[in-house]
Amino acid sequence: MSGKLTPGRLMLMAYVYLVLIFVLAPIVVILPMAFSEPDYLTFPPEGFTFKWFGAFFGNARWMDASVFSLKIAVLTSVVTVVVGTMATYALMRGAGRLGTLFQGLLIAPIVVPHIALAVALYLFFR
Repeated sequence: MSGKLTPGRLMLMAYVYLVLIFVLAPIVVILPMAFSEPDYLTFPPEGFTFKWFGAFFGNARWMDASVFSLKIAVLTSVVTVVVGTMATYALMRGAGRLGTLFQGLLIAPIVVPHIALAVALYLFFR
């Protein structure tokens, strides 16, 4: 691909940067508020402290919940990678009626919510 800035490429770049700003803006706003001095959220932050992080890491219940969430996240990631790899292998190697059925089963979670929404909208507007 050449380095020319065509109008289409320029619009694509603008779109990508707008999406990036949309995704990162909440983090840029919330992160400084985590170091804020008061007991309530203010923007711009007033003061600077680590007391909220100390309270979080010093509380056994919060740490137990965080460790549990981390365990669930790791387990989910491992299972997803294994199942996704097996599904991809089956789709690439599968042929015939069974391969088509398997492909339909994999696509169903993507398609079914749209069908349910379409039926609900139809019933609503009817």
